Amino acid sequence: MNSPVTLQQFIQQTKGVEYILAIAFMSLFPVFWKLINPKKGPK
Repeated sequence: MNSPVTLQQFIQQTKGVEYILAIAFMSLFPVFWKLINPKKGPK
């Protein structure tokens, strides 16, 4: 991977990484939430 030379290239690369992290977080958070909060049966 080439390192960014200009500020514009740096911002584009950083935005790409941010979008990937945001999508990963939004898809993994519900899974994590269900693991820590299991459904409780009727009492």
